[in-house]
Amino acid sequence: MNLKDKVGFITGGASGIGYATAELLLQHGAKVAIIDVNSEAGRKAVSNLAVKYGEANVTFVKCDVTEDGDIEEAFKQTIAKFGRLDIIMNNAGILNESNYKLLISVNLTAVITGTMLGLKYLRKDQGGNGGVILNMSSISGLKPSLCLPAYAATKHGVVGYTRSMANSMAADIDVHGVRFNCVCPECTDTPMVRSLESVDSLNRRGIHHAQALSNYVSENVDDMIKASYIAENTIKLLADETKNGAAMLITSKGVAFIDPPEHPYFTDRANLKR
Repeated sequence: MNLKDKVGFITGGASGIGYATAELLLQHGAKVAIIDVNSEAGRKAVSNLAVKYGEANVTFVKCDVTEDGDIEEAFKQTIAKFGRLDIIMNNAGILNESNYKLLISVNLTAVITGTMLGLKYLRKDQGGNGGVILNMSSISGLKPSLCLPAYAATKHGVVGYTRSMANSMAADIDVHGVRFNCVCPECTDTPMVRSLESVDSLNRRGIHHAQALSNYVSENVDDMIKASYIAENTIKLLADETKNGAAMLITSKGVAFIDPPEHPYFTDRANLKR
């Protein structure tokens, strides 16, 4: 996919990985809607980007991703502003083990809602231009998490949902023109991760092994991979039209595409002994 003149829609786009990806899309000649629940941060982000890339190329839409109506309205405002939609990045996320229902709502349900509502604007057979939906998972979506079991469950869900959507719609991709991929970064230096340095904050959010996690973050945060590095690889995945159903693991050691687990039950069920 040539990103020039394409339109991206990024939830949680006011900071961290979302903001870094928005800026790289703009550098590649795309236009971007930053979608965020934090109005102050969203307007500041757009103001900063508009100075560099022009007011006509970036906009902010306030949106609570736990509200279907907000997401729908954000899509409508984005298309009203830019006239099209090509990229959806379901990136908004939180860390809150104690309020696990909110955690699931933001980290998983909103990803599914953003995908299902956004599809009708992307599908070529429904008047769209085709495109790509990229869902933000985590390294915790690929392995167990000592401190964040509910968070890990949501991120495993994102990987499973993304792969399944790609698989279920692959046969008709020439008709609808939409790809589905996800990104699974290791712990990244973002405002959300830096908030883990406070033991009191961790305890309020019901996070397991709070002191150990706080110590780890405090000792390592300055050496963690940066949001800009995640964004660079995210851009590559967005542009790669050969990737559909991919789970991209990004770590300080590099990038790897993680395939679903293989087991005879999945591949050769007819020959299994009962």
